[in-house]
Amino acid sequence: FTNAIAVDFTPGSPVLSMANVNFDGFQLALPGLSAPGIGAFNVTMRLIDNASLTFMLTGAENITTPGLNAGNGFSGTQLLNCAAFSAPPGSQALLPGAPVYAPLTGQLDIPELNYSGRKYAAQLQLISTEPMLFSLLTVDEIQPGAGSSGPSISEIGGSLPTEPSQDFIPLCHGWVLIGDTSRNTLVERNLITGATGHIYPFNTMPDQMVLDPTNRVVYLTSKPASGRLYKLNLQTRQITHTLLREDGRSYQPVSLAMGENGQVFSILFDPNYSRAEPRLSDNGYWLGTLRADGQFARPSIPLETPQKIHYDPMRRHVFVYNAVNLATFQYTPGFNLLTFVENTDIPVGSNCTDLSTSPNGYRVAYACPQGNVSTTASTSIIDMNPLDYFDTDGEWQLDGSPVSAVFTPNGETLIATDGVKLYFFNVFNHLLRDSYNLDLPAGESVRKIRMSRDGKLIYLSTQTEFGAAAGKMIWLALPKF
Repeated sequence: FTNAIAVDFTPGSPVLSMANVNFDGFQLALPGLSAPGIGAFNVTMRLIDNASLTFMLTGAENITTPGLNAGNGFSGTQLLNCAAFSAPPGSQALLPGAPVYAPLTGQLDIPELNYSGRKYAAQLQLISTEPMLFSLLTVDEIQPGAGSSGPSISEIGGSLPTEPSQDFIPLCHGWVLIGDTSRNTLVERNLITGATGHIYPFNTMPDQMVLDPTNRVVYLTSKPASGRLYKLNLQTRQITHTLLREDGRSYQPVSLAMGENGQVFSILFDPNYSRAEPRLSDNGYWLGTLRADGQFARPSIPLETPQKIHYDPMRRHVFVYNAVNLATFQYTPGFNLLTFVENTDIPVGSNCTDLSTSPNGYRVAYACPQGNVSTTASTSIIDMNPLDYFDTDGEWQLDGSPVSAVFTPNGETLIATDGVKLYFFNVFNHLLRDSYNLDLPAGESVRKIRMSRDGKLIYLSTQTEFGAAAGKMIWLALPKF
C-alpha cells in the first residue's frame, strides 16, 4: 500500500507498472488496497466480461495486523479508553492517491490510472459477493492541471449515513456518541465500521452535549429548551436531570462547556426575566458555574446575548460568544472566581459559528463566515490573542467562508473547513499544508470539525435540521506532514 498511487490501464499491452499497480488487459493488480475498517490488502482482479467491463476478485492477501476488534462489543466507559482497543485496520494507514474500497457502500475508488497515455479516475461497484464481482462504474479523464482543486476526501477517509444530530461526542478509534433527534436517543456508533454500541433512550430531542471523561458522564440540553440539565452516566447507563434554579430564577441551559473538577460552565436563559423585580439581566442571559450535582458553585453573572461557550483549561479562559461578539473571562478555580477581561466584550466578526483554542491557550481561531476581527467579508481565520483580539499573529486563508476549525493536539496544525473543503494549515507560519474536497452533494455542508480522543482521527458532522430524516458524518485519518 505504501506506493499505490496510480494504475496503468493498457488493455492488450505487456504488463506496465507504475507505483506497483498495473493492469495487463486481463488482470488488475492493486497492491496495498485499503479497506477502511477491514485492513490493507494485496488484491488481484481479473476482467471476465469485456462488454460490461466486469472484474472478479481472484486474490486478496491481508498485509495489516488486525486490531483488538476495533471496540466491537464495547460500550459506555470502555469507548473512552483508547488504550483498551485498536482502531479498525486500515483506518490510520490511508494515503492520498491510493485505491480505497469502502465496505459500507461496496465502492472501489482508483484516484489515478493511466490509459493510452492519459490519466483517468475510476470507480468500480461491487455487484456480487459470491463470487465477488465488480462493474466499472465511472471513468473520468483528469485534465492537465486539474489537480489544483485538491484530492478527494474519499482517498483518505470515508463517510457514514447516521441519525440526524445537532451535536456529537468524539470517542476513540472511530466511535462517537450521537444525539439522535429523530428517535430521541443517544447512540454509540463507529463511523468506520458502522458498528453500534449502546443506545440510550431519551425523553425528548437531544441538543448540545459535553463530556466529563474523569467522572464518565455526559451533560446535555434538550430541544425544545427546558429548565433541566440532563446527565448521562456512562457506567450505570442512566439519564438523570437537575432543575436549574437560583435566587428565584429558573434557567434553561443554552450552551455547555466542561470546566475543572467536574464543574460545568453554562450559558443560561431565564424565560421570565422581563417580569423580574429588579431586572438584573437586560436580556435574560447568565453565565453559570455548576457543580457535578447540578447546584451552583458561585453566583451567576448577567450577560448580554451569548449563544455559545468555550473553556480553555490551559490558561483557564472562559469564552462566551454569539454571531458577532466575543468576551473572555479569567477563571480562578480555587475561589470559583470569574473575572471579566476588560475590552474583550466587543464585535470581532460576523455570522461567527465556531471557536477553538490552541493547546497552549495562546491562540484563538474564531470561525466567522462573513468576516473575522472585522465585519468585512473574508475567507480567513484570524490568529487572535485571547486577551486582546486585535493583537493578531497572522491569518489562515481558506478558499471559502470558514465555518469550523480545530487545533491538533500537538498544536502544530489548524484544521478548518468552509463547508465544502477541508484545510490543513501550519499554525506558526499560517501556510496551507494540504486541502481536500469533501465530495458533498449540492445543498449539503459541514457543520463542525472535531478530533477523536486519541487525536488520530478527524470527525466532521454535516448540517442537519431538527426533525430531519437522516444525517451524515465524515471521518479521516490525520495526515502526516
